[in-house]
Amino acid sequence: MQSTTKHKVQEKQKTIEELNAAVNTLKDSVQTAVENNEKIFTDMILAIKKRQHEVTELIKDQEMSEVSRAEGLVKQLEQEIADLERRDAELDQHPHTAEHFHFKNLSASSESEESSVDMFDGLRKSLSDLKQHFEHSCQEAISKIISVVARIQILPISRNHFKQCK
Repeated sequence: MQSTTKHKVQEKQKTIEELNAAVNTLKDSVQTAVENNEKIFTDMILAIKKRQHEVTELIKDQEMSEVSRAEGLVKQLEQEIADLERRDAELDQHPHTAEHFHFKNLSASSESEESSVDMFDGLRKSLSDLKQHFEHSCQEAISKIISVVARIQILPISRNHFKQCK
C-alpha cells in the first residue's frame, strides 16, 4: 500500500514539474510574442512616419514649383500691364493707330488656380483612401491574431491525465 502511495506522490510531483515547465515555456513564449509585437508595431510606425515625411516633402516640392510658376505668371502679367499702359499712352498720342493693336487673353492664372485646387483635392482623397485601407488591413490582421491567441492552450495536459493521477 505504501508503495502505491509513493507511486501516486511521484506521479503528482512529475505532473507538477510538467505543469511548471509548461508555465515557464508559456511565460517565455508570451514574453517573446510581446517583444515581437512591440518590434513589429514600432517598425510599422517608423515606416508610416517615413512615408508621411516623403509625402510631406512631395507636397512642399509641389508648393515650391507652383509658387515659382505663379510668381512667373505675376511677373509676366505685370510686364503685360506695363506694355498695355505704355501702348495706351502711345494711343493717346496717336489715336488713329488704335485699331492695329491686339490684346492677349489672360485666363491662364484662373486655370492654374483650378488645377492646383483639383490636385490638392485628389491628394486629400488619396490620403483618406490610404488611411481607410490601412485601418481595414490592421483590423483584419488583429482579428486573425486574436483568433490565434484564443486557440492557445495554457495547459497542454488533458483532464484524463489528471484523472489518472488520482
